[in-house]
Amino acid sequence: MKPTVILVFLAFASLAACADEGSDPPASGRVTFARDQGVSFTSGAVMAPGNFSNTDVFASANGSWLKLSSGGSSPTATRPMAWYLNGGGIPLEFQAMSEVPSTDPGDTVSYIGNAKPHLAFVVETALGDRVRGWIEAGDASSVTLQWERIVE
Repeated sequence: MKPTVILVFLAFASLAACADEGSDPPASGRVTFARDQGVSFTSGAVMAPGNFSNTDVFASANGSWLKLSSGGSSPTATRPMAWYLNGGGIPLEFQAMSEVPSTDPGDTVSYIGNAKPHLAFVVETALGDRVRGWIEAGDASSVTLQWERIVE
C-alpha cells in the first residue's frame, strides 16, 4: 500500500512541476534584499549573491545607502535603467508606488549610487520587457522595492 501512495504523490508532484514550466512571470511584487543580493523580475526571487549576470537589479555597498545597479551580460554591458529626475538632474521623490509614472523617464544610467526611499526607476529586464520600481525603504544594509511590469 505504501509504494502506491508514494507513486501517486510523485505523479502529482511531477504534474505540478510541469504546470510551473512556461508560466508567465509575475506582474508585480514587493521584495526586500540586502547588500550583495538582487532581484530577478522574471521569477520575483531574491538572488544571493546577486550580480550583473543573475539579476535585473542588484545592491552593493556605498556608504550610508546601497547602490542599485542593473543586470546585463557583463559588468560593463548592463541593461538600460532610468531614474525619474527633475530638470536639474536631482532624483524625484514619490510618496507611493501609485504615483510613479509608467512612462520612460528619459536618459539611462546603469546604477544609482544612493538608493534612498521614495526614488523610482524603470529597468529593462532579462526578458526584454520593462519594470517600474519604487524604493519603499532602504538604508546601508537593505532595500525594499515595490515593482510592476509595464504593459505596452
